[in-house]
Amino acid sequence: MKTLKLCREFYETLIGSILRAGVKLTVTPDGTFIDNRSSFICVGDLTGSEIICSKSTYLRLFCEARLYLTNKTLEEINNDDDSYYIATVGLLSTTPEDRHNLNLHEQLLLRHLKQIPETKWRLHEEESRFLQRELHVVKLLLTSNLKRVNKSSSLWLLFRKLYTLSRELNPAMKLDYCDLFVRSAANHFSNYYCWNTFRWMYDVENAENRSLMSESVWNFCFRNPKDSSAWWALGHTLSSDHRVEKHSIGHFNQLRVRFGFEPHVIDASLGPHSVKYIYHAQKVLKFIELAEVREWPPFLCLAKLLQYMSHRDQRQFLKSWRSDIELFESKHFKLDDKSVNMAMYEIGDDLLLRRTFESLLPRKKLIEYRGRVDARERH
Repeated sequence: MKTLKLCREFYETLIGSILRAGVKLTVTPDGTFIDNRSSFICVGDLTGSEIICSKSTYLRLFCEARLYLTNKTLEEINNDDDSYYIATVGLLSTTPEDRHNLNLHEQLLLRHLKQIPETKWRLHEEESRFLQRELHVVKLLLTSNLKRVNKSSSLWLLFRKLYTLSRELNPAMKLDYCDLFVRSAANHFSNYYCWNTFRWMYDVENAENRSLMSESVWNFCFRNPKDSSAWWALGHTLSSDHRVEKHSIGHFNQLRVRFGFEPHVIDASLGPHSVKYIYHAQKVLKFIELAEVREWPPFLCLAKLLQYMSHRDQRQFLKSWRSDIELFESKHFKLDDKSVNMAMYEIGDDLLLRRTFESLLPRKKLIEYRGRVDARERH
């Protein structure tokens, strides 16, 4: 006999945490917790909460949901039966790229939000709460410690759809989107789909929310100089790429039309003259200098900002770096990739010289990179 006891307990545990601050979902090895009174253990304090389940429970969740949904289609499911929707949530948490389950989950979600015969949207309190719970559940999955869930392209696309629906059906709904992106990225290094969705959402948001998003990615990047996806997202917020913005707005409107909404007119950025490129570039440069950054992502972000300056302004902006590099090379050896082995031999135990070498090498790499780009543009 098919049962859905575990999936229902899982779903109710997730939505039961909707009012808690900083809640996260964690799957741990068996035996981490001795308490077996519940399949899902909730722990926490004033700073945050955690929903924990064991790997064996996680496996049983998959098996139960898979068995319950075997060979099921939308036409066979009663409108008042929420068990199949809950089963699809169970599979989303274990196999987020299952196309059949994703389609069924979306169909059941839309059915709940629409009137019969499913042509008009219902905007009552019950549907609003349902959509808010759905967003909360998806947020917990995207910020979980499960790599294939956290980095799932399909799950991030589902989030975009939910965001589009909430913008139209319940614009007053509160969800800390900045917290979603930062926590998801913190769990898994260089989370491409996370930061790609961040850029997409940034392009379709209003000026106030853009400012909050830009601040959140600034703070994240300064704590994570090696995260290339995050730094690329930061570069996106600090520049005006009309091609990318147009693509984001177009995709947003495709989703709106798919759900029966009118295309939304969004003002794109005003162009390069509207952005303080020099100010932003100086902020990145100062971070590189003070932190003695040696990782390439911050330099690539800086290169993105430099492209909006004139050749003259670029040379003036990087003048001090050029001077430092010339001084080092005149006293020691040429800075390039081939000099790394030479540096290991000549520097020896001189830690200060080694630190200077490691800091100057990516700076010269950036200058040469911009030089090659400028040369191509002139031709």
